[in-house]
Amino acid sequence: EAEVLKRQLAADPGVTGRDDALDALDSPLGSLVNDIRGSIDFYASQPGARPLDEVLVTGGGTLVNGFVDRLGDVLDIPVERADVMSRLRIGDIGFGPDELDALQPYLPVPVGLALGGARGVPYAVNLLPGKERRVLAASRMAMTGAAGLVALGAVLGALWLGRASEIDDLEGQLDDQRAANQRLQTQIAELEGARDLQARADTARGLVAAALERDVSWSRMLQEIGRVIPQDVWLESFNGTVSAGDEAAGIEGISGSATFSANGADFPATAAWLQRLSTVPSFNTPWVSQASRGEVSELNATVDVVTFSASANITEAARSERSREARERAGIDDGASAAPGTTSPEATP
Repeated sequence: EAEVLKRQLAADPGVTGRDDALDALDSPLGSLVNDIRGSIDFYASQPGARPLDEVLVTGGGTLVNGFVDRLGDVLDIPVERADVMSRLRIGDIGFGPDELDALQPYLPVPVGLALGGARGVPYAVNLLPGKERRVLAASRMAMTGAAGLVALGAVLGALWLGRASEIDDLEGQLDDQRAANQRLQTQIAELEGARDLQARADTARGLVAAALERDVSWSRMLQEIGRVIPQDVWLESFNGTVSAGDEAAGIEGISGSATFSANGADFPATAAWLQRLSTVPSFNTPWVSQASRGEVSELNATVDVVTFSASANITEAARSERSREARERAGIDDGASAAPGTTSPEATP
């Protein structure tokens, strides 16, 4: 039926179902043309291959509408149907002269087989007479058409298997890519959880740093005062207040003030204490607000002294080590460092 339809398509452009048949043949025809081009390209790439000037095609497949033109466009060289009758003297083979043109595509194979088997024989072609001759010719034509269909089916089957294998490979690659994407999505979800934990930790560190923003080491300040106070001065009281810095006023870090009430043996002792207090990192700009002579009773004895009151500003150096560590963990860098020679007040007994 396929062979009959193919001949009808070539002989009668108005045959019923022509468009559907041509559409169905389009894809196999394209594959066949590409296979022919691949074979010719392989031949042309061989050492010593002669250039092709023209391609002759034979067989019933050449009758398919557009095959010759399509192959010519792909190869970019002239493509023609082989004309064997112009080189043969054909006798009575049971077909009329008007039927010979329709046999043209099918003659090259049987003629070639006949010539190949007739080497050394005086007559190249020996046709049977009469009815037997016509039956034999029809049988040969049917065999040739069947062989062509089998060959075409084999080519199409090979192409289909190749495409099926290629599709299987692509589907496998697609499955692998989907699995890789799933793994990446899982990793992203895990990273999102870690990011949330990091955000919570950063918030907690910020809260701790804010709570300890005005935390100072009073014990360290007392130790510093004890190291610098002269032997002829004794401290009666010490008070201090601190607050966070005021960036709008240009004050960064800790700020505050301290007040002292003390007694000294004389005014030079008071001046010496004031001078030494200015070397303590936790204080700056110390001053004496009031000083007067007086008496102090000690062990049933009265001693002349100078009673004085002093004040000083509390500096960033007075910040406690735990406050510094909290600010550092929260990413707050105020550029301040611990006072030289000091230790953590929390570790001081």
